[in-house]
Amino acid sequence: MSIQGLVERAPRLPIIHVALLLLCIFTVQPATRAVAAPLVEGPSFSCAAPNQLESVICSDPLLAAKDRTLAQLYAAARIDVFGLGPSQEQDVQRAWLKTINKQCGQQSAKACLNDAYDDRLTALAVAALFRTPDQALQLLHRTAPKSAPIYEAIYRYATTSDTDERRRTVAGLIGPAFDDLKAQGANWPTFMALKNAVAAASDDAAFGAFLDEASVSDYELTLPCSALLRRPALIAALGSQFGGAIDGDIMSSDCDVTTPRLASFDELTNAATAAQPFCEGTIRFSTGRDYAELLDAIRLHHVDHWKSGAEEPPAGQDRAEKRFERSRGMLEANAKEELARYYLQVFNVAPGLAETQAIGAIDAAIDAAFNQCD
Repeated sequence: MSIQGLVERAPRLPIIHVALLLLCIFTVQPATRAVAAPLVEGPSFSCAAPNQLESVICSDPLLAAKDRTLAQLYAAARIDVFGLGPSQEQDVQRAWLKTINKQCGQQSAKACLNDAYDDRLTALAVAALFRTPDQALQLLHRTAPKSAPIYEAIYRYATTSDTDERRRTVAGLIGPAFDDLKAQGANWPTFMALKNAVAAASDDAAFGAFLDEASVSDYELTLPCSALLRRPALIAALGSQFGGAIDGDIMSSDCDVTTPRLASFDELTNAATAAQPFCEGTIRFSTGRDYAELLDAIRLHHVDHWKSGAEEPPAGQDRAEKRFERSRGMLEANAKEELARYYLQVFNVAPGLAETQAIGAIDAAIDAAFNQCD
């Protein structure tokens, strides 16, 4: 049966996932005599009966190779950062497949597919960096060559236990970028106070300052959620630093994708955010960064990052609050139950404490949503 046939029978499965299923279905037990593995040249899916875009991929060796690599990275990234179950990559993969089917069918297909694959490969490489570092870094050196040494530095910083070795290794990786940023003229005094790359690799605050400066310059970065698991203090680098529009360029993490799905929590926070009027002024970039940092902290159980009973919503927010209150009750109850269960199962928090922490987290998230225009 063709991949298309399997997709029609199970429409919720993306092409790449179906290809991986096919690989499992047709894998046999190894024979007693060693047999050389056939050379793989095509994509991860069958080219027996391809559709229009699949035909382009099947006929182009470069696209076929990208598809094979994408399948491998996707398989690694489908496991959440805790290694306990599925991440949310399947949802992203489905959306990506839907997008390329629409966009690349209306443009120059080969060029469109190459760009789309490179973007998706970069995101998957970051997500899989701590699970398949060699393959992820090799890919990043091709799709994001300027940022690739910084990604390796993030990996080494989070995984090297010896302090001197970590400082030495990371400094060597970020040295060229550090000098480049100094030469450009930095945006943030905290970074300018760092004398050299060795100082930037000395502790979490200094390394975070370097990452922030790089991300608001011309280095495109996403902070892997796996790095935050190993070096929790790095989460401070995700919050506002500059007090203005430039905060909008600070890197984000990929925790919203690489952690387990929290559907009720997301529904609640999205509803609270949607109830807000448009925020005037550049402060919205700073409060938006702080809000995103808070949501990451809640997902990663960084209890010290949230406080319940925050300030009352600023003047002019009463209408938005009333609009949100109409749907808040059931959404909030579901989110608190879901988050308490999540803390219990993932972080082994005692049931009573998990419920208390979930209530505090939800209250803090709602308060922060209503203070984004303050």
